[in-house]
Amino acid sequence: MTERKFSLNALSIIGFLGILLGIWWASMASKLPGGSMDGTPGAGSFPMAVSIALIILGAIMVYNGFKEQVAYFARPEGVSVEMAKENVLAILLTVAACALFVLLWYWTNNYVIANFVLMLALALVYRVHVVKSLVFAIAFSLGSYYFFSKVLQVLLYAR
Repeated sequence: MTERKFSLNALSIIGFLGILLGIWWASMASKLPGGSMDGTPGAGSFPMAVSIALIILGAIMVYNGFKEQVAYFARPEGVSVEMAKENVLAILLTVAACALFVLLWYWTNNYVIANFVLMLALALVYRVHVVKSLVFAIAFSLGSYYFFSKVLQVLLYAR
């Protein structure tokens, strides 16, 4: 990692996005009832507490990002240009796989199929053996579906 004087790094950018998300979430939570006259928490209590925690944690991340003297995305000495390009390609393919997951889930409204395609794509991007990729994709897709739909009783509909 390369030394720097002052610049935004990933930590401060993600922290700033967390603060914005917390502010937006707090504005949405403020429209819900906060509680009753007898002190019972209402529907807006938990979302407001989570949004305040998100704002505080985002501020801590921004502070730590400004305090650090490291530029994360500079190529360290000894890393070849080919390896750096390969890492960028892997990141872009990961983002594309996540976008494909969202689109498949929305179009098919089937979490298991969308998650299977995502897990298989990620395993292949990161060069996991094909048989292991299939086993992992099937196990994780069905396992996460069972956990969310049966244990937590969450409906996994995209629309």
